[in-house]
Amino acid sequence: MTSSTALSLDTSQQPPAWMADLPYGSRETIQAIARLLGHASRERDNPASWAGRALGASRDELASADSRPTRTLLRVAGLILGNTMARHDDITIGGPGHGDPPMWAPFDAGGAEALSVPVRMVIHFPAGTLASVDACVSIFDDAFDQHLRVYTLRSEQGAGVEILQGLLDRAAGEDNPLRGRVLQAKLASNSLTFTPLPLPVDQREQLILPEAIWRELDLCVASMTHRRATLDRLGLGTTRGLLLVGQPGVGKTNLARVLAAELAGRFTVIFADAATVATDVLALYDELDHLGPAVVVLEDIDLVVGNRQQHARTRTLADFLAAVDGAKRRRDVLTVATTNNPRGIDPAAQRSARFDTILTLPAPDEAGRAAILGRYLDSIGLDLDVGRVARAVPDVTGADLREIVRRAVLEHGDSFTADDLHAVAASGRWKTRGNTGQYL
Repeated sequence: MTSSTALSLDTSQQPPAWMADLPYGSRETIQAIARLLGHASRERDNPASWAGRALGASRDELASADSRPTRTLLRVAGLILGNTMARHDDITIGGPGHGDPPMWAPFDAGGAEALSVPVRMVIHFPAGTLASVDACVSIFDDAFDQHLRVYTLRSEQGAGVEILQGLLDRAAGEDNPLRGRVLQAKLASNSLTFTPLPLPVDQREQLILPEAIWRELDLCVASMTHRRATLDRLGLGTTRGLLLVGQPGVGKTNLARVLAAELAGRFTVIFADAATVATDVLALYDELDHLGPAVVVLEDIDLVVGNRQQHARTRTLADFLAAVDGAKRRRDVLTVATTNNPRGIDPAAQRSARFDTILTLPAPDEAGRAAILGRYLDSIGLDLDVGRVARAVPDVTGADLREIVRRAVLEHGDSFTADDLHAVAASGRWKTRGNTGQYL
């Protein structure tokens, strides 16, 4: 692969030097305004003219096929292009125009090897490399514009369309390394990104919950597994919404992690925090078109889609409702949302048309508290009578019980008695307290 970045330029009318430090989109905007006012400098090279030279044709003899995919799909397409470039020595590349050099960017596919993919450049693929015909591919990704464009000779326009569609199909299919992974959706530089996470190791046996909770959870999952074909045949839809309700520490997030451990591989599992939901929930669901079938875990949605009667942000609520309604029109999407405060969620977000099932996770009863304590003590290698401890702390969550055991280990090491554990529980020192310090 060789680089061809020399660009034709009328140096008598160059843009001011300060424009070189601006983002590409900003420079495009300024130059568009200048052209409207009749004071534009002559344009520098652009992908179309570069492609014309590479293909030995004038711009009038070129045809282009264009797509504006989601950002993640564009990055995966860049990965495919980069892999093709690495296999051939006769490929040339040029910058995106206006004097900019070709640009690459890191891409996290979850592997041990760091990957770098094309994000702003035009690439000439001779016949026999990417396709059976000569073609140039322009890929561009910044805050103002994302596109994937294929240039061919006008006489081979149909082949250009096929090349573009083939790239998109591969990026949305088995060549997408993010499909079937556990991903964290987050905002980076004002755009949505997905970071692969290690596969959770959480198991059902580790989470002490009433059997009725597990039955309802399995019923939701059935819409995308063994009941999928029946629902699809009857036109009843394979997408569902599940709202998990409960005070902090009862196991909502752990339940979602169990689900991720069981379904990852067959499904893409995406965790999104409240900040991501508040800012880019529509873009998140748009990405499911090439990441699905999917499980989307929206954490603490009461922080995002509050009740309008309590002066919640109506724009954020409207985006959330539109995203969930859009998910209903997709196939094979399970949305799992969590909340500590269901009364803080707007009633429109809780309608059965959006969340088919609302599950309340209770604090553990006495038998549940004893089972949770026993599980934590098993990991330490202790076999204690925990009944008295379970009775001493009636209104606690699983997270509280874990902290009681941690506190006992901190005070006594990994060998203590049932009396020691009871004393820690009765002391209340394991409870979270506010800061009692003073500002100076």
